[in-house]
Amino acid sequence: MTTLPKNPSELEEVEYTGSPLERMAACLAEILADNKNPAITDKLKYCHTLAVGIEKYVDALSTPHTPLEEKVFQDTANEDWATRFKEGLVSFIPPKAMMTDQPEAAFLRVITQLTRAERILEIGMFTGHSAISFAVSKLVKEVVCLDVEPFFETFLKKRVQGTELEKKVTVVLGPAMESLQDLKNKGQKFDIVFIDADKTNYLNYYKTIMDSGLLSERGIFLIDNAFWGGSVIPGLNGGLGSTIHEFNEFVAQDNRVEQVVVPIRDGVSIIVQKQ
Repeated sequence: MTTLPKNPSELEEVEYTGSPLERMAACLAEILADNKNPAITDKLKYCHTLAVGIEKYVDALSTPHTPLEEKVFQDTANEDWATRFKEGLVSFIPPKAMMTDQPEAAFLRVITQLTRAERILEIGMFTGHSAISFAVSKLVKEVVCLDVEPFFETFLKKRVQGTELEKKVTVVLGPAMESLQDLKNKGQKFDIVFIDADKTNYLNYYKTIMDSGLLSERGIFLIDNAFWGGSVIPGLNGGLGSTIHEFNEFVAQDNRVEQVVVPIRDGVSIIVQKQ
């Protein structure tokens, strides 16, 4: 559970801590604890059970992790990131909610199979959990991951070494906009582009890819954190929530594409080119 500010307008100041349902459950738990009105207790309990129960239900019925996904997931959760930060090996301490989890991993695997994707571009890979979710498909030939943290590359390479995915996953270090230009110059094209990097550049990444020919004719975008904990909602937005809302609105108005926002975890937008 996460503790939220008393005033919803303060949400933009809160470090990202999870999905809207997780935040709602946390709020309801606090309200239940403070509630002195027995007339609404049952309704509050129902709402809290619903908020908590839906995500548990999705967890239980989504296909489990593959063994390698589970290893990277657990190793990432158990890594001493505060120490890695003090050692200068990473430039920030990753929040726990930064990594895709089991249901979203299953979602990525299913989308990869549905689209029969062969080449995938991931902008912002963290420790590679989602890259592995893409790469496990037998049809996938290469997953190209863009990131700026050398430790993340080392972390992933140690865990895919000696597996059938070792030659499938390519990590490109450096500013993503520069890497995208380099990929364009090489004439690369991708069937899925997964954007999960710095939120302030979502729109720049999208525009660059759409205008540079990096997306194959049948290619799609997957955009993570489309809800940003619910702070994209008018009245609750601010900070990065407002930034992501502006991105979502831009795509909705882009007549070259169609978009659907899937309410799994923190929201994943699927964007396809109009035929």
